[in-house]
Amino acid sequence: MFINRSGRKSPSGGYYLHIGPEGDSFAGGGVYMPEPAVLDRLRSEIDEHYFEWRSIVSSEAFCSAFHEGVLPSGMLKRSPKGYDGASPAVEYLKYKGYYTRRLLSDSEVKTPEFSGELAALFQTVKLMVDFLNRSIG
Repeated sequence: MFINRSGRKSPSGGYYLHIGPEGDSFAGGGVYMPEPAVLDRLRSEIDEHYFEWRSIVSSEAFCSAFHEGVLPSGMLKRSPKGYDGASPAVEYLKYKGYYTRRLLSDSEVKTPEFSGELAALFQTVKLMVDFLNRSIG
């Protein structure tokens, strides 16, 4: 299940829930494998507002909820064309997408509290999703 502000085919970031058998469940959010023009806008936003980005993705709540941090949906070996290789954001600029995920056990998914825990997880990733979406428009 993917939920975003503009519908299934939009480039907007959003929230994802996958429920599968035998521990194959996870939840998170972000922008996965965006089109090149969207990816360039995302990179530009991160480059121009790196300290804000860093404060979001390194916050205690974010790191506690998403132990893997921000994940790339692919990665460049060098900084992308047009970006300074000395930028403090260079490692994130190499990403080809920006998403999070938290693995969920079968027992977590089956509890009566799961919907509240999922809502809290989505609330934690909301600042990142909002940051990404403001560059997409």
